[in-house]
Amino acid sequence: VSSSVRPQVEVPLRRLLNGADPQGYFDAIICGDDVTHTKPAPAIYLLALEQLALPASDAIAFEDTPAGVKAAAAAGIAVYAVPNEYTRELEFPEAAAVLTSLTNALPLLDCHAGRPS
Repeated sequence: VSSSVRPQVEVPLRRLLNGADPQGYFDAIICGDDVTHTKPAPAIYLLALEQLALPASDAIAFEDTPAGVKAAAAAGIAVYAVPNEYTRELEFPEAAAVLTSLTNALPLLDCHAGRPS
């Protein structure tokens, strides 16, 4: 889920995937041009849940901006803030926790999936 338009999402993904089509690696890629209202509105996350046929209680989000955290939380998704260099000093009151790195997210993924960390 990204508020960026599809080309701004897929071009870097293709680079990371050595030119491969990102659609082959993700069950859904939802972009800002897929919804009328982007973050902090929850529409982008609600569309992702719908396309994945997933209840919000089974989802987890990692966001680097307050607007992203608000959007995920408003969709009922457990959300963790992982601030970037520009958002590090901002507040994330809707986040379950603020992480210093995505590396810290790995145990959360196991716990959220019902596996002990």
